[in-house]
Amino acid sequence: YKKLNSPANKPNNDITYLKENLTDINIENGIANCGGQVLDYLKILQITYEYGEKQLEELKNAYDNKDYEYYTIKIHALKSTSLNIGATEISEMAKAQELEGKAENYSYIDEHMMEFQDEYRKLLEKLYIVLNHFDMLPNTDTSDDAIELVEETIIQILNNIDRCIDDFDFSEVFEILEETKNYKLPEKYRELF
Repeated sequence: YKKLNSPANKPNNDITYLKENLTDINIENGIANCGGQVLDYLKILQITYEYGEKQLEELKNAYDNKDYEYYTIKIHALKSTSLNIGATEISEMAKAQELEGKAENYSYIDEHMMEFQDEYRKLLEKLYIVLNHFDMLPNTDTSDDAIELVEETIIQILNNIDRCIDDFDFSEVFEILEETKNYKLPEKYRELF
C-alpha cells in the first residue's frame, strides 16, 4: 500500500482522491460503515471489486434461467454491498428490484436488469482505477482481458491530469498515464494518451 504509507500522503489526501474518482459514492458514509479508517474502507472496496464480476455473472445466470427467486436473493446481496461502500444510488436500484422480485412483479426486473448491470460494471471499473492507484488490486491475471474504459471514466482521468498539471504535480501525471496502460482505450482516445 505504497501510497497510503507515504508520509506526504495524509488520510485527507486519500479521501480527496477517493471523492474525485468515486464521484457517485458517499465516501464519508462508506468509510464510516467500514469502521472509520481509510485502509479498512479500501480493503472492502478490494473485496467488492474482486467478487463483483462473479456476482453479476450469477445475477445474469439467475435471470437467464428465469429463476427470479434466486435473482432476488442475489440482488439483495448487491444492494447491501453497494450501501456498505456508500454507493447509495446503485443500492436503491437494487432495492427496487428486490422489492419487485419479492412482490413477484418480474416485468419490473425484466425492464431494469440491464440498467443495473451496466451501472454496477461502471462502479467496478472505477474501483479498478482506485485500487490500482493504491496498489491494492487483487492478484488476478487480467493481461488478456483488460477492462475497456468508458468515455465517462476517460474524461474523469483527463480531469485528474488537468488538475495535476495546474498543481505542477508532474510525477502524478506520469503515474496516471502509466496506470492507463493497464486498460483498453477506445480507438479515438489511444493517440491522445
